[in-house]
Amino acid sequence: MKPSGQLGASFRDPSGFLFVRDGTLYRQVNRVYAEDNARLIESDLHEKLVKTGLLIPHAEVEMKPADPDLAFKILPPERVQFI
Repeated sequence: MKPSGQLGASFRDPSGFLFVRDGTLYRQVNRVYAEDNARLIESDLHEKLVKTGLLIPHAEVEMKPADPDLAFKILPPERVQFI
């Protein structure tokens, strides 16, 4: 059963999913990705990808996850303009 507000296409993301709450888009990163996420941030690759426009900027927020049993962190990504 998918969490309330989870976007249908998020089944393709094995490490988390997108959901909408009160009209705002969020990405729940699940605990299964915690180690990889730490490596990404610590390696400076994250910063380089954001600076070159290959990764959408985001900041972690404190809020109730859509699926607390799986959650590692919640990120509100910047919306990308439709092409």
